[in-house]
Formats: sequence, structure tokens, C-alpha cells
Amino acid sequence: MPNKILILPHEREHQTLFKYLKIKQISYEYYEKWDFSNGSRFILPNEECLLILPYLIFHDISDQNNFIHELNKSKCSVYFIQDKDVVEFRNHKKLIDKITVPCYLHVEHEKGLHYKDTRIVTTDMPNTTILENLYIDTKQKRDKDFLCITITKSDRPHRQMLVDKLQERNLFKNYLGKINDTMWNERERNAQGYRTFNDKPEYVNFLGTVSGCADYNSWKDMNVYWDLYNRVNYEIVMETYHDFMSYPTEKTYKPIIGKVPFVALGDYKYYEYLHSIGFKTFGNIIDESFAYEKNLNERINKMVDTIQKINPNEFYKKSRNICEHNYKNLCHLHFKRLDEMSKQFDKFFTSILS
Repeated sequence: MPNKILILPHEREHQTLFKYLKIKQISYEYYEKWDFSNGSRFILPNEECLLILPYLIFHDISDQNNFIHELNKSKCSVYFIQDKDVVEFRNHKKLIDKITVPCYLHVEHEKGLHYKDTRIVTTDMPNTTILENLYIDTKQKRDKDFLCITITKSDRPHRQMLVDKLQERNLFKNYLGKINDTMWNERERNAQGYRTFNDKPEYVNFLGTVSGCADYNSWKDMNVYWDLYNRVNYEIVMETYHDFMSYPTEKTYKPIIGKVPFVALGDYKYYEYLHSIGFKTFGNIIDESFAYEKNLNERINKMVDTIQKINPNEFYKKSRNICEHNYKNLCHLHFKRLDEMSKQFDKFFTSILS
């Protein structure tokens, strides 16, 4: 068993892991050796160790297959973990499956995946630190039907499909929000002169009253803008995924914290998953049968039918008890998951370092 921990420094380091290592006084060293003479080659340590890497290393190296070949000949065990990792896990799962040395995986929100991998050793419920946004009453009249802020782009086709259907039915006539259809990437950001991710155009006009930014790197998506949430009766949520997993993000947590009801587009098991972890949805007030449709087009059509029939103010008034329940459940899950994660780390590092 390796008794030395080496960690590749990275901007997406998992903060909960580092807090755990510090509290438990588990020693580690940063390790970063590269050969740039012919592309980008990560030089693996020539010793027995647990090497902790981000999934994004596969983006940073020039030859992924050669990296895996060298890794399989090394004395390393490898543990993949990074902040916001579920996308990268999905993108690189085929490469990870080729690794033959002991390989362990952290996948945030593993319980929502539609498939299982026995190497996943820790789980987490990401983005619940958004709870640091405390309620602020901005004394505004609740005069808008719904809130809808989203980014449509090529890898989120379900969002554009829903936006198109809502526009066809003229349902944006009394909404609050902004639909941004620009595919945002680093090249575009630099070309347009924006310095940071938080300068993105979709944030313009939504830098209103906030009570805190919960994410460690001040990611503005984690802010709840109370001058928006105090003006709407409900929110249309377009979640990150519509196919391979049920994955609640800050998009669903915001209306829960703002205590407004929501109508959400996720995968066909999304509402079932929300119920399984203690949340209530609004099926006793509106028709939620759309949420269980396997066919995406049918799911969206039925969702728009539901939205068209909603009486916004009545929806808000009838949802008060459910919204209170959901807020309390999110608080419970946040601390429950942190406790579970600590126990998972205990189990993992005890087995690896013993």
C-alpha cells in the first residue's frame, strides 16, 4: 500500500478534500513535473505513491494513450478528484477504464448517475453551499409570472428546444430573466476583452441585491439575486443534463432558497430523484406528468402545456408549505452530505494508507 500522497496542483482542486487532509493531519506533497520538449507530457513519479489528479489532466496532456500506458507501468495508485467533476468523469470514462493500476474515483453526486462504477469511493451533493445566501426582502411587488435565466449552447440542446417552444406559445410576455444563446469559451472571452468568467454578458442587468457568494472562487452563478426572486411567482429551471443522470445544481437550489415554486427540465428520472432525497414538488397544484416522459421532445411539449395552464399568483400562494419544506430539506441534506463525505474519506484513506 502506498504511504506517500502526491497531489498535482490545479485550479479545480477539491476544497473539501484539502480541508479534510488538514483536519486529519494527513501529510501530502505537491507534485508537478512536465516535459514540454514535444507537446505536453506529464512525468509520473518513479516511486510507490497515491497520486491525486484532476480529471482535467486529460485535457492538459498531448498524448492520452501514452499517459495511460506509462501510468500502468508505474508504481502509482491514482485517485481522480476535482471540484465540479461529474462532467469530466463522463467525458473521460473510456480512458479511465483502460487504467490497470489501482484507480479510485470521486464523482460528485454519484448517487444520481444512471450507471454505477465500483471504484467510486466518495460522494457529495455539490453546490449546497449556496445556502449561504440569506434572505433579503427588497420590498418589491411580485408582478412577474416567472423567472427564467439560462444559457443555451450546443451541449445543452434541451434548453434551446424549451426556449423555442415557450416562444412559440408567447409565454415570455410577462417574465423576468435573460436567455443568452452565446457559446461562451476562453477564446471568445479573450477576444472580447473580458478578464474573468464572471464578466460574461449573461450577468449584465442581474447584478442586483445579494446576500453572499457561497462558492470559494466567487462564482457568481452561486449568488441569489433577491431583486429577481422577490418579483416572480415561480421559476422555470433548465437543468444541466437531460439524459444520463439526475443532477440537481444551483439552478434548482436557487428557487428553493428563494422559496418560490419551480418547474424543472431535467432527465426523465429527475423528479423521481428529487423525491427520493426528501424534496417535494408541486404535483398537487400543477400537472407534473411531463417530468416522467422518456422522450425529450414529448417531455418538453408536455412541460410547456403545463406552464401554459399555470395561474402564476395562485401557484405561488398554494406552494408556501412545500417551499418551506424544501428549504429545510436542503439545509438538512447539506450537512448530512458533508458528514457522509467525511466518513467516506475516512474509509478511503484508512484503507489506502494502512
